[in-house]
Amino acid sequence: MVNDIMLDQNLLRQQLQAKISQVYELGQQENLVDGYRITVLVSESIDFYRRYWGIDFSDLYPSLIAAQPAYQLMISTVSRQLANARMPEAAALIAGTAAAFNVPGNVLNLLHAAALRNAGDLSAARAIANHLLADRPDDGDAITELAECDVEERFSQQSYYDVLNSIHIRLKPATYLEIGVAQGRSLALVRQGTTSIGVDPDTGEHNRLFFHSLENAPQLFRMTSDDFFASHNLSSLLGAPSIDVAFLDGLHLFEQTLKDFINVERCANKDSVILIHDCLPVNALVAEKKRQSAFWLGDVWKIIPCLKAIRPDLDIVTLPVKPSGLAVIRNLDPSSRILERQFNSITEHFNTLTLPESWDDTCNLCCVTDQSPEQLLGIAGVGA
Repeated sequence: MVNDIMLDQNLLRQQLQAKISQVYELGQQENLVDGYRITVLVSESIDFYRRYWGIDFSDLYPSLIAAQPAYQLMISTVSRQLANARMPEAAALIAGTAAAFNVPGNVLNLLHAAALRNAGDLSAARAIANHLLADRPDDGDAITELAECDVEERFSQQSYYDVLNSIHIRLKPATYLEIGVAQGRSLALVRQGTTSIGVDPDTGEHNRLFFHSLENAPQLFRMTSDDFFASHNLSSLLGAPSIDVAFLDGLHLFEQTLKDFINVERCANKDSVILIHDCLPVNALVAEKKRQSAFWLGDVWKIIPCLKAIRPDLDIVTLPVKPSGLAVIRNLDPSSRILERQFNSITEHFNTLTLPESWDDTCNLCCVTDQSPEQLLGIAGVGA
């Protein structure tokens, strides 16, 4: 097993190095936008593997910094390195230096705002975002920064990745299903001994994922969740009669989330846990069915009042973890068919629901708990 892990570390390093080379090539082509996006992805990957797998790829930062085509981008990458090294005040200072170049666009200003937010200076971060909005009221990135400031103020310091990581380490589920894999970050938290499945119509193939577990190779299905459940027997794929843990993070629409819940519950038992992401919107703008900003939940949150009203037998709570809440649903009943039978009338009714104006009312509607994830799930003793 040790040799396999070492091999995987080498492959991960090669993958990151290839992305850094791509950043340099894009800079030569003056494609700064795509180069910046890849820089962010590499930086996030370095942080991810350090935080959750204890692997230090920070020695790649010099080459990532050198790959940048302009001094201000080099400085901004240094800021990211400092942030990943848990030096938020220094990261904010350096990000401010990059922003002082006054280059066209809002990227460096937003990086400065984010660094200030991470350092705890929410008023300064909001001031930058509001200044950008004064020039361009429809600036979705500035709107996102304001929302993230609200998240920083109202949510716990843990992220949903922290909770998933602790679940895999402490609860050690024998079977795990993930709907909506994206780049594979949450699926890359699965450990040895778990039979795992990932479903995503875009990235449901190993060569399309950027993040990978060092101990687990999931079965991947590149198709919609509807097609997956229509064409596959989940129990047969898992080699078990029921699912232990399922994580729903697919299409950000209430109707689809309800369909996914119905299909997963059929393969559950009393001890199973279904986790649903994006169930606690910080404001109404990010909670709309139609996307209007980079930070967007859709109307997934409606699944909570829906299940609370139609299925009072379920145990439903939402953890206020960053960036958008994580619902935990237990006491499942695979024999229940009420949601399926009344699907059309349920969706018609709850599609008219609007988010309350007050934060307290939103928390009440979304069943937010005061318990910590450790208390709720019995996963104490795991540090992120």
